[in-house]
Amino acid sequence: SRTKKIQPVYLMPEVKDWLVRLGREDLIEVMECTI
Repeated sequence: SRTKKIQPVYLMPEVKDWLVRLGREDLIEVMECTI
C-alpha cells in the first residue's frame, strides 16, 4: 500500500464554514499550515 504524504491543503470556503460550525476553527490553521 502506498503511504500518504502530507501536503499543504488550501481549504474551500465550504470546508471552513463547516469547521467553524463544528467549533473547530483551530483545525483551519492546522490544516492550512501542514507541511
